[in-house]
Amino acid sequence: MNSSIAYTALSNYSDTMKSKQVIELPFLHDNHSHASLYAVLASIPDISHLTRKQSMDFIMSLPADELTVIRGWRTAELSFTNQERSILPPVLLINYSLHGFFLSDKAIPIIEAQLPDVAEHADDARWQEIHVPEIFATYCAFGTASANDFKTLLATLEEQGIGSTVDMAICTPGLADIVAFSGLSDRIEFWASPDVYKAMQLQTKNLCMGIKLFLDGSIGAMSAAISDTWPNGTNGILTYTDNELEALLWELSTFNTGIAVHAIGERAIEQFLTCVKKMILQGHSFPYIQMEHVQFITEEQMEQCRDLGITLSMQPNFNEDSVIYADRLSEYHRRHNNPFRTLIDTFGFKPGKDLLFGSDGIPHSIAFALQCSLFPPYPEQELSLEEFVAGYGKAKFAHTTLCKYEIDRNANRVTMLPIHH
Repeated sequence: MNSSIAYTALSNYSDTMKSKQVIELPFLHDNHSHASLYAVLASIPDISHLTRKQSMDFIMSLPADELTVIRGWRTAELSFTNQERSILPPVLLINYSLHGFFLSDKAIPIIEAQLPDVAEHADDARWQEIHVPEIFATYCAFGTASANDFKTLLATLEEQGIGSTVDMAICTPGLADIVAFSGLSDRIEFWASPDVYKAMQLQTKNLCMGIKLFLDGSIGAMSAAISDTWPNGTNGILTYTDNELEALLWELSTFNTGIAVHAIGERAIEQFLTCVKKMILQGHSFPYIQMEHVQFITEEQMEQCRDLGITLSMQPNFNEDSVIYADRLSEYHRRHNNPFRTLIDTFGFKPGKDLLFGSDGIPHSIAFALQCSLFPPYPEQELSLEEFVAGYGKAKFAHTTLCKYEIDRNANRVTMLPIHH
């Protein structure tokens, strides 16, 4: 590991029979987040921390004559009967995973007047997954983000141990311009959807890391293209047919920029690898390829990614998906979620080189991600402290402040201590 991002062990001590260690880390670099979306949504109510009853009480207290947009909706904890949907005030609920949304009956005519496509496809999960970049832009239509809002977000991230980040799907060309022209590009790197990339100014495009595609859905929305059938009877969603994806990749290869793809399930990973190998055989490729999430990647797919030189960008905090989504993931998929040990020990992926770590903002916290890495639900998901820090990497922006974390190995808990600037 690069010594510049090595951790410092400040103390080891025992407190009421609990073995604890305090370590010191620099601010780290979050390789996967959605800064523009989080900057816009910062002022929108968040129900992710509420119980079902608290969420329902809050929603029912909202105005009956205007639309309220809410984030943090967890489908496992808050579903609605048709009767409940009909009596709710006008609300748009954004899924905790950011994939998919819910509209109450009274919200549909309001949305229809502004965004007819969104209203028309309120119950169409496939349409929502195919149009994720447009959906993100739709969320942004209900708020704004200035350079100061981005700076406020960055200050919030610092309180969680993050000094710089990557926006994996900047929502609009205008938000990309704010990052590019406000002196923020050394702290916020960004990727863009094909349409946003094409609409960017040249100077902004030159700062863009590449083009991002979404190949399947999410676990939260039961739309990731896994090998199993989801409890709702579906098989997940592939955003493109094989022919559509192949044609799109051919077109995007002409831009001579990087490509990143969201692929959670085995079927989505396999589809992309098949198309990439076909392109290479025909003399075409991308200067850089990155696959996001790959939570259920098989050993055969690991080998192919290694041999093709593909970088994997994964989220240690998603180890928790094996617990919180036990209602929808089989034992096989809970156990094969985030197979870090096989990637590193068997196939030689190196954290910080071809294996990167980020949070997706769910949550951003370095302490939580480190806790999930040191004390995961399954041994296959475990990362050493050195591997974790290398996979995140040191923040791109120069920080002199260091962050302290208490690791309690008896309680399986990591806590960030207050920062003193």
